[in-house]
Amino acid sequence: MKRSFLWLALITSTVLLLAVSVRAEPSILPILRQDLAEQGLAGVLTHQRAVNVPASLLHDWLAEQPLARFAITGFNQQGPRFAVRMRVHFDNGTVNFLRLEGRTSDAVHYTLSDWYDYAAGVHLHQLAEMAPWLQSRAGQRYLQLLQEQPDSAELSALVAERPAAQALWLMQCSGQPCEPRALSAQAGPEPALWQLERALKGADSSRFMQAYDRLVKALGDDAYLPIIAGEAGLRYRQCDWLAPWLVSRWQDHREQAQLADVTLRCSLAADLSWSRQHQLIDALARQFPGLDLAERIGDYYQQTGQTPSPALAQWLKEH
Repeated sequence: MKRSFLWLALITSTVLLLAVSVRAEPSILPILRQDLAEQGLAGVLTHQRAVNVPASLLHDWLAEQPLARFAITGFNQQGPRFAVRMRVHFDNGTVNFLRLEGRTSDAVHYTLSDWYDYAAGVHLHQLAEMAPWLQSRAGQRYLQLLQEQPDSAELSALVAERPAAQALWLMQCSGQPCEPRALSAQAGPEPALWQLERALKGADSSRFMQAYDRLVKALGDDAYLPIIAGEAGLRYRQCDWLAPWLVSRWQDHREQAQLADVTLRCSLAADLSWSRQHQLIDALARQFPGLDLAERIGDYYQQTGQTPSPALAQWLKEH
């Protein structure tokens, strides 16, 4: 079950007040951290009251996409209004970014007024507004096709002038044969994380930088943004131009071992001179003195079946 079907389950249930009411301390941040640490996303989702969520469906979805860890990357409160930005990591390796907005009603309660998913590109209020349509004949047909025939041309007509429905279709088709058709139906901007991936897939460095800059503006200089970009660059074989950029990103986040790893792998995959590769290897050795770089590099070439340059092969023999 993909995440799009969690959203669909949310909005096909009875719509209630677009708000969350939970007990909280004067600062909601410790409570939010506690909910996420103890219950994962269920700690937030089971408290939302925008729509009814069947407990069995929520349990099944969370079991399929268990939360490995999370990080609160931004928090702001002015008077009763607040906004929380978070990064969530699922056990399958997927990383997503969420933004929650709301307001405190008194010293012990708060309500969530919106929830934005950067992967789906939809707001909770947009989903709630879709609920009446989804109860109609056209909406029911949309749900049926989305599950059974996501490549159907009929979906293009059904989602016309319905941005949230378009976004969920695109999300459902990510990486699937139906992706081009779903993409062509998008009337609004593509989701931010989607734009980053699309730019790398299309080898469009200008579009990539525009998408990346928009994400940084929205999410801050999060080290996981270049990690996501680096993994996509490796998948789409774009490291020749991406690797130097990754090196500069790692230099701003030197303590981030996962970013260092993807930077190293992308640099090995790229057509870089030995001097530039050597500079990176030396910098990594200084930053992570306990890391066996020769073993890590050897593993990379063994896994990919590629051959190191003569200079790098000599370095591996010496180390």
